[in-house]
Amino acid sequence: SVSAFLLNRSSDLLVLLQISPDKFEQPVIPDLDANERKTMLILLTDWHIGAAWDNHFGVFNYEIATARIQTLLDEIQKLQIIYSCEAAVVMCLGDMINGAIRRTVQLQNRETVIEQTKNAAELLTNFCYTLCKLFSVVTLTGCAGNHSRLVENKESAVKDDRLDSIITWAASKSLQHILNFNYVDAIDTTLTSVNIYDHEFIGVHGDYDKFSRNGIHSIITALHRFPYAVCFGLMHSPALQEADGVLLLRGGSLCGTGDDYTISRRITGQPSQTVCIVSQRGVESIHPIPL
Repeated sequence: SVSAFLLNRSSDLLVLLQISPDKFEQPVIPDLDANERKTMLILLTDWHIGAAWDNHFGVFNYEIATARIQTLLDEIQKLQIIYSCEAAVVMCLGDMINGAIRRTVQLQNRETVIEQTKNAAELLTNFCYTLCKLFSVVTLTGCAGNHSRLVENKESAVKDDRLDSIITWAASKSLQHILNFNYVDAIDTTLTSVNIYDHEFIGVHGDYDKFSRNGIHSIITALHRFPYAVCFGLMHSPALQEADGVLLLRGGSLCGTGDDYTISRRITGQPSQTVCIVSQRGVESIHPIPL
């Protein structure tokens, strides 16, 4: 009968409930040791805030830049979960604004250089603040790029008169009260350094330093030491190389292709930024994030 069937099933269920605790003990969650800790290195390269174009090769403006930064944050959160990163290091590698270094650059600008600087500082500050909600520690550092210099003629420009320095400084001042936020001053306007698990990562834009073996040797000679890696911007395309034991990491650009310079020189590439997962052993993986 139906009642007898249900009774038998109840007896089976009771047996299962009785043996389950013996088969499935409470899991022991292992503590992370030093070798399992990971930090996310985020290379912010060539944002060119202020530029605007809409042509066959691409579309870019402030609104698109803002949307791409949000996409980057979404992808960072996914990687943070996958790799269980405890900390994040944000390295700004120059050309955060489009500037006004050439007539062709000026024609592409939607905002004045002052507005560009204010907008880039606000975007960077919001970016770092969001990271502070995801990671236990967030560190910001950066160097300046050629597009943020104050005069058109690079031969007449003062090396340290670059507005990128104001952008990272403004972000650091806005977030200085956040307990899990740190700011690392650059060695020089054109060069910064940060240590991740005792591995030194140097950051340069690339206008003074070449993405090559000879370029790395110039940096080594200037610093009187071998870094673990040197991170670049400038060329608007991600790349990886090794020279005499030193990693060369290059990030992409937020803007992609579509300006006068890239079109006239037939330089094309998709907008992207680069994220690296770093452990005690060094760089474990590199993730160019298409935007």
